Amino acid sequence: MKKNYPLINEFCLENFRVFKEKSAFELAPITVLTGANSAGKSSVIKALKLMHDFYQHNGRNLSFQEAPSSGYHHQLGDFEMTLNNQRPGKKEMSVTYKIPLGWRYPINYWGDLFIEHLFSIDKNSQLKNGHLESLSVYIEDKGKKVLISQCEGKSIGYGPRYFNIPLVIEKFKSLQEAYPEYKNKIEPYIVEVNHRENKDLSSIKDGAILTVKDYTGPIICTYTVDEYQNFHVVAYHPEFNQQFADFMGFDLVKLKIFEVIADITGDWNTIFSSSKSPFFEKSDDTNVFLFNTPKILDLVAQIPLANYDQFEQHLWDLLVEKDPSVKNSYSFESFFQLFEKIDAYARQPNVRYGEEKMHETLNISFADDTATSIQAIKDFIAENSSADFNAFYKEIIQKIQQELSYQYEYDNININDAKHHPNSWNLHSIIKYFFILEFSLERPDLKDKDYDLSELRKSGGNIFQTSALYTTLETAEKEFYKLLERSQEFFTACEFIESVKTNAQRLYTFSSQGTSFNEFLSKFINDYKKHIHNNAPEFINKWLKNFNIGKKIDYQSNLISGVGTQINIVRENDTKINIVDLGYGVTQFLALLLRIADVGKHSNSLHNTIVIEEPETNLHPKYQSQLADLFIDAHREFGINFILETHSEYLIRKLQYLTAKGEIKPEDTVMHYIGDPDKSKREPGEEQVRTIHIKPNGQLTKPFGSGFIDESSIWIKGMFGLPNFNRI
Repeated sequence: MKKNYPLINEFCLENFRVFKEKSAFELAPITVLTGANSAGKSSVIKALKLMHDFYQHNGRNLSFQEAPSSGYHHQLGDFEMTLNNQRPGKKEMSVTYKIPLGWRYPINYWGDLFIEHLFSIDKNSQLKNGHLESLSVYIEDKGKKVLISQCEGKSIGYGPRYFNIPLVIEKFKSLQEAYPEYKNKIEPYIVEVNHRENKDLSSIKDGAILTVKDYTGPIICTYTVDEYQNFHVVAYHPEFNQQFADFMGFDLVKLKIFEVIADITGDWNTIFSSSKSPFFEKSDDTNVFLFNTPKILDLVAQIPLANYDQFEQHLWDLLVEKDPSVKNSYSFESFFQLFEKIDAYARQPNVRYGEEKMHETLNISFADDTATSIQAIKDFIAENSSADFNAFYKEIIQKIQQELSYQYEYDNININDAKHHPNSWNLHSIIKYFFILEFSLERPDLKDKDYDLSELRKSGGNIFQTSALYTTLETAEKEFYKLLERSQEFFTACEFIESVKTNAQRLYTFSSQGTSFNEFLSKFINDYKKHIHNNAPEFINKWLKNFNIGKKIDYQSNLISGVGTQINIVRENDTKINIVDLGYGVTQFLALLLRIADVGKHSNSLHNTIVIEEPETNLHPKYQSQLADLFIDAHREFGINFILETHSEYLIRKLQYLTAKGEIKPEDTVMHYIGDPDKSKREPGEEQVRTIHIKPNGQLTKPFGSGFIDESSIWIKGMFGLPNFNRI
């Protein structure tokens, strides 16, 4: 199957209806929900509908009374009715989802990201609606939550939020240090292929098991397209999975991040717009500084705080020691006068648009609007350090990182917002102060002239540019929030198909006849010609034949404009028959097939998910099993993922068979058997949500609960034990 996996790979509920404790539902291209009646399968679907409605609206409030524009009614009542009745004291419920490692657009370089929504009742709502209390984003490290970002529900999109800047820097340092080693070790495992000379290798596919050097495992291919639009393999390398990571002694999270960010295979795709990313520039600036700094600060750093009463003298001595030629232009007295000149410059008013003339200065005032002077600088350093400027810089940067973590605007990090980040503002003013001092020493010809802003900016160079680390932080923050917005599309792109998909009608009007199918049909017919280039018509006809219904569907020849249409099936002999004459099961299947094709023809992102309640409704067991083939084909053709609420053993057995046959991979499916909410009614040690995978040989990793797959065996075995079983 294609690797069009869901945008999110886990969905968790806590204190929501039957789910008292946090219950996790892993997601795959085909996700199966099964279990006893009233166990909680419908609760999962209702939660998905609730989140669909939540993100379709403003992403702050949970409305229970207003019918969503999509027509997907969760029928949950009100907020209090969504809470688990076994926890009367807990008035909040949470919905958490996980963004998997390996995202490319935008990039996820964090690992598995957990996004937790905490909802509570809206006290201002007479209708007992809910609202988002907080949104938290975290990763897990050795079983502990590490917070990356958090904001209050009322602040979503425009208010204050927390973004863990120290963690970002730590993460980037770790990746930066590991990158050269990973790249150098992986390069020998990249095999180039000349498709003209080696036609056997040019036809290999992703997932093929090959030996590369001393490693054997699945491979991933890089392709090129020739002038005839044919794809050819030009290179391949081992798939970057846990097996390969263990073999190489790599950390899988870092390996997957490098695969995406820098594409170690040679195709350099980064999250940065520039061709050379500061992320990979191994330099002290990237590792340490939020600001670019003048070189004279290296000398300032050598002066201990104990000598700050003679600061100017000590700095002069260090200057002369480093460059004796400075004495050709300055004496200590004239050097000392430079501080007085800069202090006076700092006190000048900054007038950008005066009536008589423009007088703009370099703003080096402190955050509290006091003018920066050498004495103010020495006092500020002494207040924030116990040793010297180096210690001060390290400590103040830590404070700045904490300041920057609390954002007050929706845009991005603003390092020079004096109102919210006084330490960063003050440090920048100090840096600019010493830059002017350095500029004065380099331009003795201007020592008797006033400072000119254009001259300062011309000479300043990188001082007035953003540092590499700061640029990286800005990019990281922007990409992070883009990632969150993109992940929310999982919910807004969900389509829901109810168990009763349509009523059997000889004429389907374009107004409701008890289900949502009528409105859908009107839209489907209206959009049909717009998407005729898509494979949807061929897909529909293919599965009509596979289910022995007919060769194509006709819903236009008997169209009554503005009223409705008949749906006829064209048989192999070109005769037509109304679907109402084919039986209720066929009617249900056709409604399902058209809905899948409609999602397919509108699918652009390859991340649509269809949630289907009881897809097997009224179908013969043979065709229940064939639904598995239909869903797999829809995934391959359109990139659609499925969440299926089902009681069909035949559908599940077919998925097992297709896995054992190698037509789908074990990771393409996941099943959740939901047990009785009452723990006393479950088997000893049985979880409320039992996650089951299919092994490569088709066997299940865990058994289903009693009374499901084993039900027929129980009665057959019982029948053998009856006294009259062997009588003729």
